[in-house]
Amino acid sequence: MPIKLSNSSMDKYISCAFAYKLHYIDKIRPLAQPSTLSFGGAVDKAFTAMLTSSDADPEAVFLAEWNFENLSGHETYSKSDLDLELLTDEEQAANPDINNLSRLSLQRKGLLMIKALREKILPNIEHVHSTQEAIELKNQDSSGDTFIGFIDFVASYKGYDKPIIFDLKTSSVPYKTDSVRDSQQLTIYSYAVCDKYESRLAGYVVLSKKIRKNRTKTCTKCSHSVLNNTSKTCNSGEGKNRCGGEWKTTVEFDVDVQVIVDEIPAYTEEKILTMIDSTHQNIRAQNFEQNWDNCIHPKYHSKCPFYELCRSGDTKGLVNTTKDEV
Repeated sequence: MPIKLSNSSMDKYISCAFAYKLHYIDKIRPLAQPSTLSFGGAVDKAFTAMLTSSDADPEAVFLAEWNFENLSGHETYSKSDLDLELLTDEEQAANPDINNLSRLSLQRKGLLMIKALREKILPNIEHVHSTQEAIELKNQDSSGDTFIGFIDFVASYKGYDKPIIFDLKTSSVPYKTDSVRDSQQLTIYSYAVCDKYESRLAGYVVLSKKIRKNRTKTCTKCSHSVLNNTSKTCNSGEGKNRCGGEWKTTVEFDVDVQVIVDEIPAYTEEKILTMIDSTHQNIRAQNFEQNWDNCIHPKYHSKCPFYELCRSGDTKGLVNTTKDEV
């Protein structure tokens, strides 16, 4: 049977071949899913709607996706998901459960992200060539093995003379300036469509989940206003003429957006394509060794969902999706 790889499945195999087997072959999955998957998907759909129709309501699309009916109820939330400043006192009182607060906080963040996309990205897009474009790379041998994926959008962007293959991301930390050149995903997507668009340019649009707060202080005595000022009382005037009135603070929330564009180097392309071939070959040869070094995620310091299963056979929190139980 032909093997279909995606960016996420190849990542999993490279990280731990045994975890790949459990997930994709044995169909054993963690019941809990990180909120990043469903949240990122909801923002993606909203932005796709924004790009494809001037009559679309991206906020409504996002809210339709990010609601209790579409969520599994098993989402796990990180500390960065929750920002209590985005919620009213009434909302906090009505939602004592930390997961409900996190879900509502992400809802606010998602709406702010859509606003930022409309104001900061959309005006710079000169032409949308495609959205959610499917790609499929077929191996040159007779195996029928493929690599599949979806490009978020391809667009002509101000300041660049060729179309750019874009991937939309939400992240709690900024991306590095060289992240495009080293990207496995963008390299594959660029290779798949570079002839079609006559471009090797690729890019990330990164929406920060760490919401920026612009605090405006307005003096209740003299109406003097300042932005992000740390003084406790109004500091207009000097010496005896210093106002000293009390501040009234208002907060405006904003989302920082990174646009990182680069040309995919030929050496990165060759390395990644070789990696796809070797991954296909290893899976076909049933090489599913355990990588004990990656039981703890090197970046996020979280345990692999199969951590206890590999060590003690404990299947708590896991489900066999072919049988609905382990």
